Formats: sequence, structure tokens, C-alpha cells
Amino acid sequence: MKRKSIPYGTKLPVKLTLRERALICDETFCDPRYIKVAVVDGSGIKVDLSLDDIEDIQGYVAAAENHTENHKLQKELDRLSDKLQAYLDAYDYQDYEQSDASTRHVDPFTKDAKKRWDKIPKRAQAKLLENVFCGK
Repeated sequence: MKRKSIPYGTKLPVKLTLRERALICDETFCDPRYIKVAVVDGSGIKVDLSLDDIEDIQGYVAAAENHTENHKLQKELDRLSDKLQAYLDAYDYQDYEQSDASTRHVDPFTKDAKKRWDKIPKRAQAKLLENVFCGK
């Protein structure tokens, strides 16, 4: 299936059941601000999330799934992870050159931090990024 190309930072309406919301809030280390603002949608909720947000939440769900010994909970988390993966499989950000200038990614470094980071050899930078939970 071909992914739909969307501008960087676009928010997608992600539909979750109340149980899935509870799993994210109660069983993971995910920041609850991701799903704090939600709209009731039938028997569930709808949350506007970017692909980056969805990927972050999925990472927390996967971590919880891998560390629980409760098989029922593990299956629920696995289903939730698959649901989030469907969004990641359906959409992709436009190439940087195609994106509108106002939606382009901002450098995460301050000027001082960028200078310090650039002083670290590339091999050491790669090693540091490999040894952290989130290399973003």
C-alpha cells in the first residue's frame, strides 16, 4: 500500500477506545499530555496526533508490552501497538524540499549545544545516540 504524503507536523485524528486510553495512561510511561485533549467520539475518543507523537506513544506501548508478565495485558498492548502502526504505515511526511517553509523541522539544538555537539567526533556521536532510549 502506498503511503499518503502529508506536511511535516500534520495532526491526524486517532480514534482510541477508553480502554486503549487507559492502557496508555496507566500502563506506560507515556506523557499523558499527548491524550489530554480528546474529543468524545461515540463510545471512544478522538485525539489529534502527529506521526511523531504516534511513533512516541507506540514506543511506550511496545516497552510496556515487552516488560509485562501479564499475558492478557501483553495481548491488549500488542493490539494497540498494531493499531498505532496502521497510522504509521498509511502516512509519511513530505520530503523536506516539498514541505512548506512554516512546517519545516526546527533544529533541536541551541547554538551553544550545537557547538558542543559538533566538537564530538562523528563516531562518538553515533555511539552516544545508540546508547540512549530515544535518539531524536
